[in-house]
Amino acid sequence: MRSLATLFFFITALSQVAAQDTELIIPLGHTRRVVDMAVSPGQQWVASIDGSTEVKLWDHVSGRELYHLHHQQSVNAISYHPRKQWLASGDDGGQLILWSDHGLKKWTIQAHDEKIKQVRFTSGGDTLVTASAGQIGIWNAASGSQIAQWSSPVESIESISVMRNYLIIGGGQGELAIIHVTTGEVINQQKVSEARIGSISSGQTGAFLGTDAGELIKLDWKTFGITKSAPFSLRNYRVVSDPIQNLVYACGRDANENVKVFDAKTLQALPLSFEIETDKNSEAFKFGLRAMTVAADTLLLIADYQQVIRTYDLKNKLWTSPIFKGTAAAVYDLAVNRAENQLAIASGHGSIKVIDLTGTQSDMILTGSELGTRAIDFHPVNPVIAAYGMDEQIRVVNLISREEIFTLKAKGEYSTTPITFDPTGKYILRKSSSSDFDFYQFKSKTPKNLKVKDGQQYEFSPDGRRLVFQTPSGLSIYDPITLKAIKEIPIKEIQDISISAQGLTATLLRDDQTIHIFDKDYQKTSTLTIPTEGHSDKIYWSPDGQYLIGIRNSTKRGESGPDFSIKIIDVRDGQVTSTLKGHAGFTNSIAFINGHLLSSAVDGKINIWDLNNAQNPLKGSVVPLDDDQYVITTPKGLFDATPRAMDQLHYVKGGKIVALSQMKSAYYEPHLLSKLLGLNAEPIRTSADLSGVSLYPELSLDHPLKNNGKLGINLSNSGGGIGRVIIMINGKEVSSDVRAASVTNEASIEIDYDITNHPFLYNDRVNKVSIKAYNSDGTLSSEEKSLYIFGEEKNTVTPRMFAIIAGSSDYAGEALDLKYAAKDATDLANAIGLSAQEYLGAENTHITLLTTDQEKAFWPTKENIKSAFESYSKQAKANDVLLVYLSGHGVNQGGENSDFYYLTCTAESGDMNNSLTRENSAIASSEFTEYIKSVPALKQILIIDACHSGRLASSLATSRSAMSSTQIRALERMKDRTGLFVLAGSAADAVSYETTLFGQGLLTYSLLFGMKGAALHEDGFVDVMDLFQFAANKVPELAEEIGGIQRPEIRMPEDGKSFDIGKLSESSREKIAIKAPKPVYVHSRFQDESSIYDRLGVSDLMDSKLVELSKAKDAPIVFVDDKSFSGATIISGRYTESGDLIRARVSLIKKGTEPEEVNLEAVNIDQLTEQIVELLKVD
Repeated sequence: MRSLATLFFFITALSQVAAQDTELIIPLGHTRRVVDMAVSPGQQWVASIDGSTEVKLWDHVSGRELYHLHHQQSVNAISYHPRKQWLASGDDGGQLILWSDHGLKKWTIQAHDEKIKQVRFTSGGDTLVTASAGQIGIWNAASGSQIAQWSSPVESIESISVMRNYLIIGGGQGELAIIHVTTGEVINQQKVSEARIGSISSGQTGAFLGTDAGELIKLDWKTFGITKSAPFSLRNYRVVSDPIQNLVYACGRDANENVKVFDAKTLQALPLSFEIETDKNSEAFKFGLRAMTVAADTLLLIADYQQVIRTYDLKNKLWTSPIFKGTAAAVYDLAVNRAENQLAIASGHGSIKVIDLTGTQSDMILTGSELGTRAIDFHPVNPVIAAYGMDEQIRVVNLISREEIFTLKAKGEYSTTPITFDPTGKYILRKSSSSDFDFYQFKSKTPKNLKVKDGQQYEFSPDGRRLVFQTPSGLSIYDPITLKAIKEIPIKEIQDISISAQGLTATLLRDDQTIHIFDKDYQKTSTLTIPTEGHSDKIYWSPDGQYLIGIRNSTKRGESGPDFSIKIIDVRDGQVTSTLKGHAGFTNSIAFINGHLLSSAVDGKINIWDLNNAQNPLKGSVVPLDDDQYVITTPKGLFDATPRAMDQLHYVKGGKIVALSQMKSAYYEPHLLSKLLGLNAEPIRTSADLSGVSLYPELSLDHPLKNNGKLGINLSNSGGGIGRVIIMINGKEVSSDVRAASVTNEASIEIDYDITNHPFLYNDRVNKVSIKAYNSDGTLSSEEKSLYIFGEEKNTVTPRMFAIIAGSSDYAGEALDLKYAAKDATDLANAIGLSAQEYLGAENTHITLLTTDQEKAFWPTKENIKSAFESYSKQAKANDVLLVYLSGHGVNQGGENSDFYYLTCTAESGDMNNSLTRENSAIASSEFTEYIKSVPALKQILIIDACHSGRLASSLATSRSAMSSTQIRALERMKDRTGLFVLAGSAADAVSYETTLFGQGLLTYSLLFGMKGAALHEDGFVDVMDLFQFAANKVPELAEEIGGIQRPEIRMPEDGKSFDIGKLSESSREKIAIKAPKPVYVHSRFQDESSIYDRLGVSDLMDSKLVELSKAKDAPIVFVDDKSFSGATIISGRYTESGDLIRARVSLIKKGTEPEEVNLEAVNIDQLTEQIVELLKVD
């Protein structure tokens, strides 16, 4: 045994204050196999690891992934204290960390100079035991100080378990040893297997061991005798005992079953009461099940094939909640299209994401394999993508129509091989066996085959004239057209190859350090020897041919742990110029966009690197989540996310959960991805480092019923001071600060706020009152706390509509004049008025229309708009509706606290640097927020159809627009402070598309189109979110027809429920006038003359044909999924069957016009409907 004095160790005492860095938590879950789990006493937390550098901490009640605990190297072992919420974790570098409750570091020690394989608390919890391959460490759990350290009694420690005062040790050669924890005395030592003992679980009568030979071994405590069984054909990964029912569960790898249960006394296999379903031929099943644990002797937690931790009730024999599941998956491959404006992602998700990198177009979500997609590639010329799924299907998809060109079963089982278009785009290449390479052509589903003996990696030359294969004997050069061999270059031990854009070929040898460089004629020009820190097993060229990118995707024998870093190697001398660290798993793929390196990895992230920034190369990360959701983050905490992804995010500060909304104003950065890649000219705003954010004050409330009729707000300083205190009633901000004075550093303050008869309170229903408090510098707010107040009146009052509708076409500055803004406002006011009067009554409909095509007294000046709000603020009640519509010019004001301005008709220019223009002729979004807050109506709608430039009429072919970050942030602030439902089609640096093709702004046109029937409920009601969603989907379609891009933004309150704002009968819809550049068709109506119903189903087939025709490029019609769209054409007909023919009399019926009729004959209904389609195309 080694003496304590000779051991080198150190303790880093970390105070909880030092561990209070702020972190954005993305619910990744596990993107690779879970290797260990632990449950805290009282079942408050579940900790889990997967071989990465993170420990995930889950709330055991809700199943939410709340904390990420970070190590510098891969974490291998975790263990919970038997009575306290303390978690110990050990990593590959020998570091041991003890975490107290809520993920705060208690202490860190360098426990071993090599990988920590196991960590266990003793039964009393006072002592912590660690094991590396050759040593046992005994530590004081409270302080981290060393008690003892002994050399291993077995050759290589692989597993340990603590039972009372004894430590059971399992060795790499099947040795078993039992030692006394206090003295280190060896009590028993024996060889029980020829295989590694990877798992030990202690029970009341003995210990149970699992080996790599698939064995289950029982050790009797009294006699130290052993009993064996062999339940698994390959490996027994984990053994856990159920002492209540005297059972033993084991999971591992087997041809038929990967989890089994046994009688603890006899080791007899018993029927399993549950099943974990998966395809037994799948790759996941072949890897087996690796992790499970028992909690409180009643619950079995097991990690399934999809890296989801599930809970099984052992007593009641059923699966129960919660499940512990994230939303990320390993990212296997990346592809960038030729224009570098789309990124395709192949991952473990069931869908394939094609992300728009410019922020101007919608992302695409394509159907993939349910098991995930391994490889992906863009066609070099056409908008086509090819993907290879884990279901062994090759999918080729047209990205314009989003329809599959073909899907076919690929040959072979090489699931990790790439799928590649040749540089000319004629065919797709994929490896299907050790010597077979298949060439798939678009016209034939049967591939051509090329046999290259023991062919491994392959690369095309940049011009597509050569195809280079890596083989055990060297390089084989082929002509990809004739598929004939051209040249052989003998090189032994090649591990990987890569060909640069300049035509240079690099070969990496299996020693991980030797690289040969060949020119275009395959003559060797140089040999590089990479230093140890640059050792790689896969290489890529940089676009300029000056560097090689080296990655590791395996751990070599003898290494202490995996190396997840990316090496940048100078091809002139082989030196490593930069090491990129940021992934928590092996890198799978590399891509380049606009001079930036993108790397995808097993950890579920796509990192963006700036190779010109040696100090801080990591610019940000993209994290694809389920379905169409993803998150973009930066090291400084800025983020952007799709809407549902944003709902799943939160921050952690000093062990406290911080809701995303509490930091959103400071760290939300719209269009972040396009900015990081340099594809968006807008600057990324600077933000305070997350580590410097101070904590918010503690907040508690007293209900008015218990506080003399006043709302009691109690605040305690948590170190960050006491800043603004905000009250919201029914989702609408009452005040931006209700403190009596600017108090910041007091230890505590109390506020009594009188809300008696507040205009924001409903009289006839329950009211929600919410409060949040900021720290003194305003960077972080508390979580919202709420209480509820009951309205006293029971009489239901009909709500009223208050609308302010403004449109400016005629500006003081002629260069700003627009063509349709005033008309848009007038037309929408008419539609809103019709729907509100029919729904609420004329007496309850109040519309203020301010446009430049009326008398000047009703022009949209700042004074008139403000006056309209002031008037409504005195009339409206809480249950009323406020609708605000703005059409005209919108302008951005730059800077850190930028704002968005609506120009009124008195504006001479859009220069917001001119203070007079801002004060007299423009209204900031912050001003609108205050205007809207002043109106008590709690159902609030804002519609913006604005543009920056009035230089449009019909010439829009070169126009591109996307909403600016300034606008998006401004809309978010307005929504969060007022509870607004927002629809905005504005573009602060381009246009909002008014064109003679439609005769109005596209957003307004789409709203009117929807109100004519396309977005209405069957009973004619106008639901605000249904209308918004219809318009948001319709605008991009219309914009595409005029060669432009526009994507409206929708915002709605977090707790907001949609509501009706009107009702439109068919006669009212007739009064909504729009210019239809294409005929509109609705559902067809066909009938069999002999049976008075559509016996052959012609109507349904005709409708499907109309849908298909309306989606075609340059579609001649518009199809609306509605039966009574005002002004639409109905295809109606009667048919008879006569012999082999169907004879039909078809009418095209449009209200107010004579029907067009035609007689047709066809052999079947498909031919009949095709004839009708041809008539529509001609028309």
